[in-house]
Amino acid sequence: MEWNELLSMAKRQELVELVKEANGKVILLVHPYYDSQADEIYWKSLNKILSQNKTPVIILEADQKIHELKDQLLTRQAKCFILPTFSASHILRFGSNFDIKQKDLAEFLTEIGAKKVFVGGQVFLHAPLTKKSMFSPKMWATILRNYKNERVLHKRNPSKGIKWVSCGGCVGQTYSNLIEQGHKPRILSRTVHQDRPHYWSPKSRK
Repeated sequence: MEWNELLSMAKRQELVELVKEANGKVILLVHPYYDSQADEIYWKSLNKILSQNKTPVIILEADQKIHELKDQLLTRQAKCFILPTFSASHILRFGSNFDIKQKDLAEFLTEIGAKKVFVGGQVFLHAPLTKKSMFSPKMWATILRNYKNERVLHKRNPSKGIKWVSCGGCVGQTYSNLIEQGHKPRILSRTVHQDRPHYWSPKSRK
């Protein structure tokens, strides 16, 4: 992929320099304004991220919503760089390219010198499955809060009674794809919209 067609060479060089100044840290937000019903914790954390200017922020946003996103960012201090995606998808929009594994995004992060990638946004489906294929809201909160990057997705964790872990939604897919492509991203646990997977059991909401 010719990344200068998504970011101008001047913007790309600016991003490289900002990443270097931030010691390789990058915040990657996926569709941060997708659902206005996200909780207060999410919005406070997102506002905090967009109010700082020490760590550059890369935002993946649906192509048709970029103009609206730019309006949202007008009064923000953060150094933001926007990459377009297909509608309701984590996949970058680039001509006829449909890179479902996000190899180009992973390559781009490597090329700009990103060594510590923090991922947030909407929507994140993180579902450790028990024998009953459900988990309580308390378990959900605990897993998300204590989740460590080195516990690779889909890896068994018998000590907590978890058979396996799936990661979905645009944030979850981006996160797991970056792991698969060799990065070691971290989830911004307070800056993800914790939506429930489609197989979430009504009984487990009590």
